[in-house]
Amino acid sequence: MLAEERLIKRTAIGSTLFAIGVSIILFQLPNQIVVETVTKQVEESQDVNEETMNYYDEAEIDGENASKVTSYLKIPLPEEVKEEDITIEDSYISQTISITIHNIDENFFNDNPLVGSSDHISNIAYSSSNQGATIELLLDNVYEYNTEYVNNSLNMTFIEPRSMYDKIVVIDAGHGGKDDGTEHFNTVEKEVNLDIVLKLKELLDASDIKAYYTRLDDTKPSNADRVAFANSIKPDFFISVHNNGDTKASSSSGTEVLYNDNEESTGFGSKELAQICQDELVEKLGSRDRGLVNGSTIKIIRLSEIPVALVEVGFITNKTEAANLKSESYQKKAAQAIYDAIEKAYEARDNTGVNSTQETENE
Repeated sequence: MLAEERLIKRTAIGSTLFAIGVSIILFQLPNQIVVETVTKQVEESQDVNEETMNYYDEAEIDGENASKVTSYLKIPLPEEVKEEDITIEDSYISQTISITIHNIDENFFNDNPLVGSSDHISNIAYSSSNQGATIELLLDNVYEYNTEYVNNSLNMTFIEPRSMYDKIVVIDAGHGGKDDGTEHFNTVEKEVNLDIVLKLKELLDASDIKAYYTRLDDTKPSNADRVAFANSIKPDFFISVHNNGDTKASSSSGTEVLYNDNEESTGFGSKELAQICQDELVEKLGSRDRGLVNGSTIKIIRLSEIPVALVEVGFITNKTEAANLKSESYQKKAAQAIYDAIEKAYEARDNTGVNSTQETENE
């Protein structure tokens, strides 16, 4: 391990954690210890022991990924805790990883501090119950993680998605929560959007494409949060699924896709992605082709730093299309069309010689 790595180190008092460049302060609350990050230069961390300093080398991180590791954490465990006693839940949408350890005393970590790099860990919270102890990590971005259970400790390394996957997309189900979107003929847009995305997820899960989602339930991320989430992951494509409405003309029907007309030309960008989505949806749904629409005034399109397409599958204000959009078979066709569009977008992009990974690394 390099000497300049920042380490979390418990002091003799037991109420404060120190790190080079960062101090981690514990507050004792009823049944909960909250670890809060505070920026501060600390002199006292010079007594970090050799075992801690050598951890990074001893963790046996996969050789191919070793240079890609951005942060790590070593969680000590009592001898009686086995690997099967540990449950890890990754809520990447909220950038939170929860580690629940069963069969552990709630005071164990008072004398056995966590050790590791404080990089990319914004906050750590600890709680306990009769189900066990839970350590919740709040990260400063979306990261994948690897785990190893060795020498009575759980070792975790955090890696940027782009370093692990060749193909990455972000999928957004429009609206959600208190925002229903368009609602007509007993058809609610937020529900249809999510139903299509969940069916698309089944297809993506079975492919070699890594997908992240802005929501997978009835929640309402802000538009700013949606596009910031997509930009932070640095995916290849960002696709937002919506449905249309026109209360002034109930006969309005068909499919259209919005794109970013202000995007700098890269050979393959938002307009090219949108056209492929449009073609696939019209073909598979048999819907009216309304063409592409300049969506540069819409926040998630305007602020997107990657090729983006906002799909308007159909019109909920059209009685026939509303009935179609509520049917599972039609939703499956829409999901298949978007999936096929993603596959074809990769082919088209590769044929232009554009490689988003290389562009990101060269910036």
